[in-house]
Amino acid sequence: MFAALGRRRAVKQRYRTALRAAVSSESKAYGFTLVIWGTGALAMSARGTPGTCGAVSYIGGALVAMAAVVMASFGGPMATWTSTELRRLAWGAVHLGSVAVAMAAGWGAAEAISLKWLAYFTAGLAAALLYQLVLALEVAFSQQEADDAA
Repeated sequence: MFAALGRRRAVKQRYRTALRAAVSSESKAYGFTLVIWGTGALAMSARGTPGTCGAVSYIGGALVAMAAVVMASFGGPMATWTSTELRRLAWGAVHLGSVAVAMAAGWGAAEAISLKWLAYFTAGLAAALLYQLVLALEVAFSQQEADDAA
């Protein structure tokens, strides 16, 4: 009986460790996926289906935002970096603030701009830009608290 309980605990612990690894590895893509898909749906509710021009404009806006973030954070496109894992509190993987702010900004842009292609471009730009900027705050705060807790 005790051996069976020990095996169950070991399986439960292995699963929990695997689940943590899955959350950690997918956390980076998870928030951005929510932002892009969610903001796209909100933009469609505001401006109708994008068509080819609107879809390309939407992705173009997101690409411009990412290029701006790269330029601002690295100082130029040819800079290099070494990827490091940050010690963070688990709540930093949720991305609640960054997703909410980014989607609200993209939706607001789509609602405010009547020219369809420009509404989609600005929605993609605002959502991707604000997601990265607010996510950096979430990472900084979750990292700082994890450092303090150590």
